[in-house]
Amino acid sequence: QPLIAWLDVAVGNIPLVVLYRGVDDDPTPGLTLEENKQRWLGLQTELAALSPQGKLVVADKSGHHIQLDQPNLVIDAIEQVLTATHS
Repeated sequence: QPLIAWLDVAVGNIPLVVLYRGVDDDPTPGLTLEENKQRWLGLQTELAALSPQGKLVVADKSGHHIQLDQPNLVIDAIEQVLTATHS
């Protein structure tokens, strides 16, 4: 059963970029760092899989605030979606 049970439907064949933090700076209480990483990576992978065009990008130098730590990744993701939408 998917971890994101409430999203157990495809969103359709749409461009989708999921950004995932590479630095675990805010672990979930009760989980080890590795358990937390695997849990969130699984959730983000499931999100990306909701569309055949889904893509997971790991922001290897970012924690929760990817838009501040690696703004170019956010800009690139937006540009990718816009380009795919208009082609």
